[in-house]
Amino acid sequence: MPKSISPRGWFRKRLDENVDKAKSLPNRTGLDITTSSQSLPKQEDDGAVQDTHLKVPDLTLQDELGQDKCGLFLLSDEVGQQTPKYNVDIVAVHGLGGDAYKTWTHDNGKIWLRDFLPTDIPEARVFTYGYNSTLLFSRETGRVRDYARALLEDIRSERTLADEKARPLIFVCHSMGGIIVKQALIIANNESTNYPGFKSSVSAILFLGTPHRGSPSAEYADIHFKIANVIITGSQMSRLSGPLRKELVHSLRTNAKDLLHIAEDFRVHTGTMKIASFIEQQNMRGLNERIVDDISGVTGASTERVVPMPGCDHRAICRYGERNSNYKKLLAAVKDGISSSQRIAPSLDGVVSFPD
Repeated sequence: MPKSISPRGWFRKRLDENVDKAKSLPNRTGLDITTSSQSLPKQEDDGAVQDTHLKVPDLTLQDELGQDKCGLFLLSDEVGQQTPKYNVDIVAVHGLGGDAYKTWTHDNGKIWLRDFLPTDIPEARVFTYGYNSTLLFSRETGRVRDYARALLEDIRSERTLADEKARPLIFVCHSMGGIIVKQALIIANNESTNYPGFKSSVSAILFLGTPHRGSPSAEYADIHFKIANVIITGSQMSRLSGPLRKELVHSLRTNAKDLLHIAEDFRVHTGTMKIASFIEQQNMRGLNERIVDDISGVTGASTERVVPMPGCDHRAICRYGERNSNYKKLLAAVKDGISSSQRIAPSLDGVVSFPD
């Protein structure tokens, strides 16, 4: 490092140089890997460092209002309507590199889970679930199983009353979010004393571009990890920022063992659960293939319905700025899940009984 450049200035320069290299490579992951020195602490125009320590960028998941994005967040009350009597809970779970809000937000600012769904299904209580899926410069060490268990605990804390436990539960999952939900159901089944009635309350799951058997694009993420490693090797950031999260991406490789085990275990526990798998039909920009194809995008469950989504790539499949034909397909699948649950009468203990 030249002596004339401060540590912070040198790091900012190296970061921008290597991000430019990353941008010149084909981003086959479908993830937002763009980073720049703008995320670093600012220095004075003369290059003087304001303190003697190299600061680490704020890595907490927060939105523009400074609110935490980890956990369950209620969306159905945000439309300004009088709170109705809920009889179904809907939980949306984002994928790798996303968060509780931006994953579902269209370019026009609309969040269909908040702006359309509560109006179209006023009896539904709609949540979005957030977890730290950041790949670069993250201290997070959680894996799929950790996020699945956290999801179970958050839902249990929201459904404490008898009538809440009796409600059917519907999941809407994008990409890796579907893997987390499947793992949560497996855990709930294996630990039924800790999560009584959870699995049986799930009436439907909507999978949007979920790589049940892995995704070839996950293998290309290694390129970007290698570039990031060049940036932090030998710097103070290597000690302060924590390791890059290779294991989270590696778990999504095609036919990864963990994915196959989850897929096999999940099929055993679907029972009469309504499964709808929505398949992207467009390649990501700059790619000659889809992130999740027709083979990886299906579960193989006996109750599964496969729904092609024309005009949608891996990003657009979960973002809707209007009530178009693809949104209506999602809406129909949610309503189908509600209808099937209503045909089953509540048990005497106040918890709905569904055949396993």
